[in-house]
Amino acid sequence: MSPAYKTPEQRDRWHKRTCARCGRHGWFAARWPDGHVCRTCHDKALRVRGQCPACGDERVLPGLRPDDGALICPDCAGFMMSYRCSRCGREGKLHGGRLCTRCTLADRLDDLLDDGTGRIRPALLPLAESLLNADNPVSILNGLYTRKGKIGAPDDLLRRLGRGEIELTHEAFHTLQHWRAAAHLRELLMACGVLPTVDKQVCLFESWLVGHLAIIAEPEHAQIVRRFATWSVLPKLRAGADRRPLTPGSQKYATGQVKHATAFLIWLSDQDLTLTTCRQTDIDRWHVEHNEHNRDTVRPFLLWCQSTKLTRRFRLPPRRPGGQPRSPRTSA
Repeated sequence: MSPAYKTPEQRDRWHKRTCARCGRHGWFAARWPDGHVCRTCHDKALRVRGQCPACGDERVLPGLRPDDGALICPDCAGFMMSYRCSRCGREGKLHGGRLCTRCTLADRLDDLLDDGTGRIRPALLPLAESLLNADNPVSILNGLYTRKGKIGAPDDLLRRLGRGEIELTHEAFHTLQHWRAAAHLRELLMACGVLPTVDKQVCLFESWLVGHLAIIAEPEHAQIVRRFATWSVLPKLRAGADRRPLTPGSQKYATGQVKHATAFLIWLSDQDLTLTTCRQTDIDRWHVEHNEHNRDTVRPFLLWCQSTKLTRRFRLPPRRPGGQPRSPRTSA
């Protein structure tokens, strides 16, 4: 149905006012005894709770006492509408159906995490409880509304979790689209005990590795890089994480090792060489052609190749002063 107003000017006259609280002119959310209020001031006022100085009740305090500007409850301020939730009776910002934020969020989670039986998937009950008890449920509720059909959005991920389309394993999260949303959801699942706790930097590296291996064109190269990452890089990251939380620099150094291992294999192919056919002169030529950072980062890969007998033994240049440490760095 088309709006009743016919022109933009008419729309502005009907729906825009100067806010009595902040003085800005724009869309108003409500008309209170002291005047029209914008959405920002409306929501901010309904977040204030305390003892009303007029009646002594413990309530939300969106009103202003005319004589001194003290914050008072809706009844003492003369509000025409009630801000009590129609379900739980708690006062605050109301959404569709005149429900408070937590009741609206509960309904939203019931819908998203439904396993097909009309109830939340049992394994995800700790997640639902954690989200409902969050300090700022408004931000969580706002984050669960996106464009319909947007793959990888938070609401899409939760819906697929509820239906069992995403397994509750760390491996299942490595290939999910919108990695930021997936990483945040995985942290929530670890925090509430649904997934076993793994260091954040290790999770980021594992997710990155899946995407990196997928873009390596040569299957043999991908196999070697996967073995190097699985049996050399990852164990060192996990060992560091067992001692204390890793820094982002640890994850960056680990990805650098894998990237330069891949670059070294591509360089060998361009020279019509393989790991088994390259000689000391080829290793020396690589180090001459590449900068010091590349030389330091590819060193762990060459040492691993020698230890696993993928290559003969080589003489490698010493580390440059101030180069990357041999083991992952950890935060203090």
